[in-house]
Amino acid sequence: MMREPELLTTSLRLRLVGEGDAALYRALYTCPRVMAQIGPPLTREEADDAFDRVCAHNRTPDSLHRAWSIRGRSDDAPHGLLALRREGNDAEIGLMLLPRAWMPAVSRESIAAALAYGFEHAGLESIWADCLDGPNSRALRRLLEPFGFARIDPRRPRHAAWRIGRPAWETRGSAHAVALVAP
Repeated sequence: MMREPELLTTSLRLRLVGEGDAALYRALYTCPRVMAQIGPPLTREEADDAFDRVCAHNRTPDSLHRAWSIRGRSDDAPHGLLALRREGNDAEIGLMLLPRAWMPAVSRESIAAALAYGFEHAGLESIWADCLDGPNSRALRRLLEPFGFARIDPRRPRHAAWRIGRPAWETRGSAHAVALVAP
């Protein structure tokens, strides 16, 4: 069985979420500030149950979902979580950062890592993202468009959505330096 690669960017190291990431997972999903644009914060028990499901997906070789812990490359400081939820040849990208990591560079490098993994390793044909329409969607648009994402009709009411296909990635997005390192 081939193991999943670690994702390395200029300043970040992303590895599959595992048992050592429970506190980070809980901190993100129970934080009202982080969850403000996502949904109601989870209780500790709900976050722990969700964490167990994510770990189970990451341990399953043929799972359609993957989630990574985002950490500083030089200091291993936790920054957040990145996920791809696959649906056939497409996947939804999700990014959650601790408030202290709400910096464009962390977001850009994390997204570049997910795109490299999705198109170069997982064989995806497209990746899409969405969020509640409003101030967050304007920030997300500024973050995604340089990679080649284009606005699409959202799947959910009161949301904004974007998609990037493999051709756009090959033309624009793949210029972002990310290494997929075998474990």
